[in-house]
Amino acid sequence: METGLWKKIRKTAKHRTRRPRKEHFGEMIQMDGSIHDWFGTGKEVCLMNMVDDATGTSYGLFDTGETTQVALQCLFDWIMKYGIPYSIYCDYKSLFYTKREATIEEQLAGKLPLTKFGEVCHRLGIEMIYAHSPQAKGRVERWNGIHQDRLIAEMKLKNIKDIDSANCFLKEYYWEKNNRKFSKKPLSDEDFHIALMPDQDLRNYVCYTAECKVYRDYTIKFSKRIYQIEKKQPIAIKPGDNVILKTWLDGSIHIFKKNIELNFFEIDDYGRRVSA
Repeated sequence: METGLWKKIRKTAKHRTRRPRKEHFGEMIQMDGSIHDWFGTGKEVCLMNMVDDATGTSYGLFDTGETTQVALQCLFDWIMKYGIPYSIYCDYKSLFYTKREATIEEQLAGKLPLTKFGEVCHRLGIEMIYAHSPQAKGRVERWNGIHQDRLIAEMKLKNIKDIDSANCFLKEYYWEKNNRKFSKKPLSDEDFHIALMPDQDLRNYVCYTAECKVYRDYTIKFSKRIYQIEKKQPIAIKPGDNVILKTWLDGSIHIFKKNIELNFFEIDDYGRRVSA
């Protein structure tokens, strides 16, 4: 056997080039959660961070983990301030992407299986782009590292050690200061965000939805709770009708038929009205 025949061959490292920034504000928002001991208490929490690719404009909120709730709240706040972005660049975490098979209903409707966050993006017309590695989300990853230095130091000075206080600090002070100092002018003046129409209530788009059936006694059952449909309605309703139950981010319940909100109240198992 020739000498060196079995010598290990070193793989050549794949050459990576930095992707150029998008040209338009709102063209692509990078989104990622950073789990860290942000408050210096020994307990890790998550900063869900959004970064505009063209300008570096940032926004984010804390939560106990990378939850759907904090991701949707960040998106809601971003849209209220800037408008609906063209696309969101995220990773294959279960918050953003699902490997489950489509349900029969989804197959019949020609729909792809989506996460709750994905459903909201689809509803708003936001394209979801998935990164195959942390390096692909370089800008938001770098900002996560910067925040772990700068933000931690500022919260320590103000003795902030809980999520609610930290989120107030972020909204009222940190992001405005950070964006004023570090945001860049985009290459193009055209803003790719889409403004909400005056008659659009964002709470009905960035929410959790479920299709429910009206029972013979004009009740709807969802998540171990019972809702009584009232007699007086802005639209005709009958047993067997399908309605859409929406849970807003504040936890309140709203029921719709053909985008018209119905009047209802919650009852217990004995038909007694549950006080709000």
